[in-house]
Amino acid sequence: MAAKLEGGGAYLSSFVDVVLKKLYLVLDDDDSFTERNNLLGRLEKSLSDVGPVLDDAEQKQFTNEKVKSWLDDLQDALYKADDLVDELSTEAAIATQRDPGNSYSWSHPVDSYINYSSGKEKVVQRLEYVVARKNLLHLKESAKVDMSSWRTPSTSLVIHDKTRHLSYTANPNDPVIRLGEPYKGETHMRTFLVVHLLHLYELIDITSDSLHLQLLELRCLRALSFKCFCIESLPDSIDKLIHLHYLDLSYTLILTLPESLCKLYNLQTLKLTYCERLKILPCRMQDLVNLRHLDIEGTSSLIEMPKGMSKLKHLNFLSGYILGKQEENGIRELGSLDNLHGSLCISNLKNVNNSREALEAKMGNKKHINILELKWIPEDDDEEDDDVDFQKERNILGELQPHRNLKELSIDDYRGEIFPDWLGLSCYSNLTNLSMYRCKNCRQLPSLGQLPSLEHLRIFDFDGLERIGGEFYNNAESSHQGTPFRSLQTLIFCGMPRWREWHTPDDFDGFPKLKKLDIAECPVLSGDLPAHLPEMEQLTIWKCEELACSLPRAPKLQELLVSSSECLEDVKPHEVVIEETQQAKSVLECLLHIESLCLQSLKIQKCSSAISISGDYLPDSLQDLRISDCSKLTFSKPLQHKSLTEIHVSQCDSLTLFPLGSLPNLKKLSISECPRLASVPGLGFSAPHLEILEIDACEEIDSFGEECLPPSLTTLRISKCEKLERWITSNGLQGEESPLRCKVEGMKDQQIQS
Repeated sequence: MAAKLEGGGAYLSSFVDVVLKKLYLVLDDDDSFTERNNLLGRLEKSLSDVGPVLDDAEQKQFTNEKVKSWLDDLQDALYKADDLVDELSTEAAIATQRDPGNSYSWSHPVDSYINYSSGKEKVVQRLEYVVARKNLLHLKESAKVDMSSWRTPSTSLVIHDKTRHLSYTANPNDPVIRLGEPYKGETHMRTFLVVHLLHLYELIDITSDSLHLQLLELRCLRALSFKCFCIESLPDSIDKLIHLHYLDLSYTLILTLPESLCKLYNLQTLKLTYCERLKILPCRMQDLVNLRHLDIEGTSSLIEMPKGMSKLKHLNFLSGYILGKQEENGIRELGSLDNLHGSLCISNLKNVNNSREALEAKMGNKKHINILELKWIPEDDDEEDDDVDFQKERNILGELQPHRNLKELSIDDYRGEIFPDWLGLSCYSNLTNLSMYRCKNCRQLPSLGQLPSLEHLRIFDFDGLERIGGEFYNNAESSHQGTPFRSLQTLIFCGMPRWREWHTPDDFDGFPKLKKLDIAECPVLSGDLPAHLPEMEQLTIWKCEELACSLPRAPKLQELLVSSSECLEDVKPHEVVIEETQQAKSVLECLLHIESLCLQSLKIQKCSSAISISGDYLPDSLQDLRISDCSKLTFSKPLQHKSLTEIHVSQCDSLTLFPLGSLPNLKKLSISECPRLASVPGLGFSAPHLEILEIDACEEIDSFGEECLPPSLTTLRISKCEKLERWITSNGLQGEESPLRCKVEGMKDQQIQS
């Protein structure tokens, strides 16, 4: 738990600037205001007078107790002055709501508010008194100085009657009601925040009564966080917190927000992240005229935006905008919000009626948006829409062309057959990430190959796409054609049931920097992959049984997976995994063509097609070979390889012979559950450096051949091999002087002699 930080007002100069700016917003709307209200003129003068000496005061506070005490008094006086300005702003906003057509309608109610509030005079008098004391301290006006080199003395955290800022570490087992005593009566507290460390996103229990009381008592709050609190609603009395600038309700069970929330005219930040049960926002959100940050990411139940969002002129972050069916909450409301920064997700684009409406969103003017998501259909909308005007959909997306500063773009459930031309224009030189999902009517991919900075491309669930051809790499209408996909590092195709052909031109030089290629759930795709991918490190082919697996030349390949398993295997670095595929033989035959020097492990498992293993297919760098559950495995000739150190063969029912040639570096051989294997190869010649031999559940092996066990062998483990166990015992292969360990299941450990 933390409260006031003793020992400094290092932020006061910026705080004075903030209060002055808010005051100017009130004064600038009516030039005669300061003439009629001398009080605000005096407040403005005091703030202007104190600013220039704060740098000197903040430096001297560490060596001069009088200056430090003065800064503490100034801080309290500034807090109250800030309260006063917030109250004036609120009165002005309320008055404007009553008579929006009169630009000066607010000033007379504010005049009355000042004239009939004697407490306001005391606030200004207190500030004037504190500011006047600066002359006794001989403080100098100075330019800004670097405070990073100042030594800050040790601080103490004390909760007392001057506490303004309180944060605490959230504990799900410690209801907030228990925190009531330390800050009971701290009505001037400005910050009440939760810090989530050990209990990230776990719900914190809180009763509605305790919440209501806290809100009523902490009238001066600027920042309030109930992140992860187990609350379903806010009390209507939330509008009493007129100074509130920051409200965080993220990860709560909130079902509804009261309309009184829209009377928080000073609110600047509203965070509703992952309020998954919230279905609707208050109708009068447009009244939050000072709102700058609205985060609704993850509010998956939210149906639509309230009307009039275009009136939030100061909004510079809006995580998402969910289109309604009315003009007042349609896409046109985005037209005036040109100051939006960061990321923006526009949902329910199916509600856009025509391209004229899309044009009025003025997406090309939003130069500060660097991440854009365009979604046509809600995630929970399963309705099939057969009556789609493909040209209209293309025109709508055409008019949603974003500013050229865009860095990331995602298009979801686009309903057209063809994409507009802007999507592949080389002028989008900052675009690094492009994702396209569930564009089920699409018959042709856009020309993306000339996007100069594109690094990551994801294409998912294009049900209607049958062919990828030359249009993917170059725009026929462009006069500048460079190397296609010159910067691309990640390319993923997934869920394309009709995709049959991936055409690459002769002498194709595209994808020079591609590091990761994934092709998944493309069951009818056939033909070859691009012939040469010089930088590729990861290749995944999943559920693509028609793909001939003519693997590209990829000298830097480190991870290869070819599988049709229901669950994707976790591939480790420097590993090849061939699993549950009819293409196992083709993949093996292509391994050498890859020319990779990085592959060290090969796993072949659950393949029912005929597989014939030969050392000719194995990369020179291979060290570990593991074959399991392959019912038609054979070895076409004795296995030879200069780098293999481990071989594991298991559950291969058809294996009768296991011929081994020269394996000079083999250290471990494990054979298990091969019921038809009748003999163990002569390891003394083929594997002269073998150290570990394991044989398990191979019932037909009845003996070791001549020179079977090399002198280097240190460990021999045998289990569930009755014939072999009897042969070992009958031939007296045990002795106390032998260094070998023979472990026969169900018998005592015995010493044997090789």
